[in-house]
Amino acid sequence: MVVCQTYQLGDREYLEGRDGDLLGGDEFDEESGPTWTLLVDDFPMAIFGYVNVSPGVYEMWSEVSDLARGHGLAAIRLVNQIQEMAFRNLEMHRLQATCRADREEYTRFLEIMGFEREGVLRQVTPNRKDLILYSMVRDV
Repeated sequence: MVVCQTYQLGDREYLEGRDGDLLGGDEFDEESGPTWTLLVDDFPMAIFGYVNVSPGVYEMWSEVSDLARGHGLAAIRLVNQIQEMAFRNLEMHRLQATCRADREEYTRFLEIMGFEREGVLRQVTPNRKDLILYSMVRDV
């Protein structure tokens, strides 16, 4: 069973990392804004959060463990519930996310969650990888 809780100090230490995080990068962490942990059988499978980049606009980031495999739909349901609360409580009108263009499973995940593809950020990473920019916009 997958559950969501407010991030607890030390949750990140239990993530069994995977090559290439889903969203965001090293500049985002639990001190950047609201952060949650998704757990499966009491073990962290993902950590995600929002960073306020301008009034009403937030960037979503996450770190995902190999434990997440096979739990995508449950994770999407929980993250969508958090997003709905965030749109209301943070007075957010835009949520955006980037993911590596070579990670098809991540682009599918964002699209299933309701994000719309906006474009490609070409050779934007230190190793010259492309990122895809996604967003979700709501009337406040």
